[in-house]
Amino acid sequence: MRFIIYCCLLLILVIVIYLFHRHYKKNNESPDTIFLLSIIILVSSLPLINDFTQYGHDLLFQLDRIENIKDNLLSGNFPVRMNYSGGKPGVATPIMYPELFLYIPAIMRILGLPPVLSSKIFNILINLSCTLVAYYSAKQITKSNNIGIIFSGIYSLCIYRLEDIYLRSATGEALAMVFIPLVMLGIYHVLCEDEKKWPILVIGLTGILQSHIISLFLTGCFLVLFFLLCIKNLNKARIFCLIKSFILVLCLNMWYIIPLIMYYNIVEFPFKIEIYRTAVYPNQMFATFVKNAGQDLWGTGRTNEEMPLSLGGVIGIGLLFFIYITYINISNENEKTVLIDKAGKASLLLGAFAVFASSVFFPWFALKQVSILNVIQFSWRFFIIAAPLLSLSASIGFFFLLKRFGFHDKNAIIIIVFIAVAGSAFYIDSIMETKTSLTWNMEDDARQSYIGDYRYKGTNWKSVMENSGRIALSRNIDIKNVSKSKNGRYTISFESNSYIDNSYVELPIFNFPGYVAFLDNAKLPIENGTNNFIRINLPGNITRGIIKLYYKELNIFIFGNIISIMALIVFIIINRLSSSAP
Repeated sequence: MRFIIYCCLLLILVIVIYLFHRHYKKNNESPDTIFLLSIIILVSSLPLINDFTQYGHDLLFQLDRIENIKDNLLSGNFPVRMNYSGGKPGVATPIMYPELFLYIPAIMRILGLPPVLSSKIFNILINLSCTLVAYYSAKQITKSNNIGIIFSGIYSLCIYRLEDIYLRSATGEALAMVFIPLVMLGIYHVLCEDEKKWPILVIGLTGILQSHIISLFLTGCFLVLFFLLCIKNLNKARIFCLIKSFILVLCLNMWYIIPLIMYYNIVEFPFKIEIYRTAVYPNQMFATFVKNAGQDLWGTGRTNEEMPLSLGGVIGIGLLFFIYITYINISNENEKTVLIDKAGKASLLLGAFAVFASSVFFPWFALKQVSILNVIQFSWRFFIIAAPLLSLSASIGFFFLLKRFGFHDKNAIIIIVFIAVAGSAFYIDSIMETKTSLTWNMEDDARQSYIGDYRYKGTNWKSVMENSGRIALSRNIDIKNVSKSKNGRYTISFESNSYIDNSYVELPIFNFPGYVAFLDNAKLPIENGTNNFIRINLPGNITRGIIKLYYKELNIFIFGNIISIMALIVFIIINRLSSSAP
């Protein structure tokens, strides 16, 4: 069985790389480009080629989200708005935490693939996408195929990005890091080069929004800083394209934004952390020989047994090279203008600020009363931004330094990619030493019963856990039959020996907006009961009946869905017209 599993995973990886080869051959990419990008994809995915998965901080949380999407799709619910997996009482995870891309592994589950295999294939696709998007973005920014390859290797094999996948199981962050280089390319075009390529910015921002809201917030902050750096480049055309991009991003994602805003004030967020306690020490930032283990110690004054909070030594060395070549003006005038002045220096400046913001030197303690900053949760999350920015500067530094020492372009990029591979090798090897969490077909363990995240605000979740699944009744009602589906739909038959004045049925489902209840086709009033569960008040002129409860898409949500569909059509038409224009 294991042999078959290994063969399946290797076959999937080979098919992905083969399709990638075909695409790049059609676009006349050199064999060296294809080979090196394939190496990057393979190395970053090596820990996935087995029949088990290692422990990850949020592994069960991510698998549970996938299982919930699968259950809801099989029950006819789309889009999925609530999470009932593992017996949860309808928590609002799908509304508060974007899940669009998780429909991919959910569909794999529907097709019959085990939970672990679906997750592994999805992570391979993340690594593949990150490698290709990084290559394309840096190539377009620097007008250099070589720097595109180098950036792809350094960024895709960055320790923080690998940690997102293999230690933290932070799928949302890992997905967002696929799109950040695209945002870099898009905003560079709009503010510095060809503003007609503004759709790239729209795609990048939409990808981040549908991956991880905190990453979107951080990206937005640095877009503002880049805007201020490039303010001298502004003209009416660029401002119009910038406004057009942001409006279209809002419209494309209205199907998700409206529920998010509507639920924001009634949802209890996972946990509150004093952000200054999560700051990074300088000796951690560019560490290379780190292991795939540990937790965030949250300011205990030590770093042993803490998870790696590092961008990797390769980025640190590359930055030193970049500073050196900038100082001695090694590049010619044209390359200096495009690569160093516009891309390298701006990336170094913004990336250095992101590292500073993650560090113990940033005045987080003084800013702890600024509530909006608590959205970030951990100061080390600024590595999400620092990684791509500093990887670009490091790529330029490596490439031009090796050219200075007489290396041919081809030899230089091969050496640098293998330096990136070597820089991540120790960490990747350590992943295989991590405790095994799930084996192949442990489907029940892929569901998480914990309901502390995104529950109804003000709920005593410990009490909810103790009374999980219990239906509360007024004394004069007798329940004859209860049916509950995996998408939270209840059907309850009851009877009473007398008319049931002031009677109710209380179901273990949080009373978020959208639920409707019917008694023999007559709509019943719903209100908050114990622990914000749904309380259905029954009419007093009946002695028996069948109650049906289910979640129904609100009209304002449907309006958002329509806006998003129309915006998508408009976006496709705009892209077709712009691509066909001379």
